[in-house]
Amino acid sequence: MKHILSIVTQAIPDAQLANDFMSGENKLIPILFSHGILANREDYQLRGMELASNGYIVFMCDHLDGLGRYVKKEGDEVVKISKDFIHPSDCWPIGEPDNEKNAAVWYKDVHQRRISELSEIINDMEEEMFMSNRLHFGKAQMDLDKIVMIGHSLGGATALGVGEQEDRVKLVMSMDPHGNILKDTIGSWTKIHKKPLQVQWTEQMSNIEPRNLPIHGPGIYDKMENPDTFENLMLYKTDHMHQGDMMAIMPLELNSMLDARFKEDKMFFDPRKRELDLYFTHLQMRFMRKQGFGPLEKAMNWPICQERIDYFSNSPTGRLVPFKDWKPLPV
Repeated sequence: MKHILSIVTQAIPDAQLANDFMSGENKLIPILFSHGILANREDYQLRGMELASNGYIVFMCDHLDGLGRYVKKEGDEVVKISKDFIHPSDCWPIGEPDNEKNAAVWYKDVHQRRISELSEIINDMEEEMFMSNRLHFGKAQMDLDKIVMIGHSLGGATALGVGEQEDRVKLVMSMDPHGNILKDTIGSWTKIHKKPLQVQWTEQMSNIEPRNLPIHGPGIYDKMENPDTFENLMLYKTDHMHQGDMMAIMPLELNSMLDARFKEDKMFFDPRKRELDLYFTHLQMRFMRKQGFGPLEKAMNWPICQERIDYFSNSPTGRLVPFKDWKPLPV
């Protein structure tokens, strides 16, 4: 997958901020993003560009826990996946309690390491003159009272952990979080229930009940204090990878393999529909606007966002439902 290093996006290096933000008159709402296993920050560029194009400032990092596909450091140095990596399919094998225990301990350490990395980014953001000296954005300012945390897969579990441990994070959105990583601690959490929280599920991950049951059981959802600040949604006919860019950038051979798998399952959309990544992003933008975390109205092309939300939410085969109403569709 070396071709990923040479992918060109529509991002513009050293682009100027809009005058409304560059002058410092209006503050940018900061978003932190945590990637999943076998991924890195570059696998979610479409989401990052869409959020940034609508008036947010987005910080995507490569986690240094050895779970990323690669980490690109200074210059041309590329660090590939750690030799100590434990793939999720090997984490909780039935009938092997010792391996399950070791994997759970290992992933708990990884989870905490990721949370610490994101806390360090917030520390940097709080530095005086961070926007001008580090990002060269003139008088632009961030609204540090409205820090948002988003994550996907293991990053989704990371986002939930950051929401619990980081008082500076005020709103959390998690996509297909790996619940089993949190099963030993989530029941004792006391802070995230007081914050706006959105969780998005694909139908594929909704079927992996043993991994996600700890979240739906005695975890977060039954303790949410305000139903107006909570969304738990599932979109039919979707795959875990629809929440990132991988469907669009993976090699043709892998796409063909997925096509065959999807055809056999008779379950999921064509895997190359990049529109779904934007759809999930716009659902997040709608939630942020509802909670008062929206950017300048003139900075957001909201009619187009709403049109995409309406189209996918009401599709006969791929409709959006509250997770509590989810039932497997007949094949």
